[in-house]
Amino acid sequence: MAADEFRVVSAVKFGQMRPLDKAFHSAVVAPPLMLMQHLRGETELVDKFRHSIRECADGLLDKLDLFTPYGQGMVRELADFAETIDFDLVTRSISGREFAHYDLPAAA
Repeated sequence: MAADEFRVVSAVKFGQMRPLDKAFHSAVVAPPLMLMQHLRGETELVDKFRHSIRECADGLLDKLDLFTPYGQGMVRELADFAETIDFDLVTRSISGREFAHYDLPAAA
């Protein structure tokens, strides 16, 4: 995953190209961090992440075929968040029953 064709801009290391797995991880970590800062009334980090998470999500979408079906769903959810910065979506995804129904296939 370290080859250039598998690199995507990180959501948290602004402007840095990262291996796909690390960029994906950064995109998963960013929304809860942004939510915590938002709830504290701290906007600096949220403002910084707005652009970078969108850029990361766009890069992940470009490489969607490299993900499992479950991973593709996660990338699409991240891209939706990157477009809307909907903190209610983050709250629901962390603690709501709406997202607790995914049927995950066993790893082969």
